Amino acid sequence: PTLSVTDGTLKITGDATIKSVGKSQETASYAISVSGGKLIFENDLTAEGSLYNTRRPAVIASGGELEFNGGLDLNGGLTLTGDAKLTHGLTKGTFRAEGDNSSARVSVADSSVYQHVCDLLADGYAFAELSN
Repeated sequence: PTLSVTDGTLKITGDATIKSVGKSQETASYAISVSGGKLIFENDLTAEGSLYNTRRPAVIASGGELEFNGGLDLNGGLTLTGDAKLTHGLTKGTFRAEGDNSSARVSVADSSVYQHVCDLLADGYAFAELSN
């Protein structure tokens, strides 16, 4: 991953663009990985996982906590597994996988915190699918 958080707290205060540029099986990866600690984005986040056969998630978390306070544009989507959690429900964002129609845009498979992707949303919000 381009950015990895395993412990402690990392707060990013400005708009952030984080991309994984791997183009082979060995180097294709996530843009952001969280396995512990807390990662906070105070403003907008644009992130892109690598594309090699399938698009890797832009953000993947297997533990720890994620806090998104600005807009999200995640090419590769958002994946939460294990005991990873969001500080508060999602209220805005774009979750896509350009160049790959088989990858999940949002996933909570194998999550011990969330049962359904709609559990990631703040009260009163819903996911919508947009077509070109």
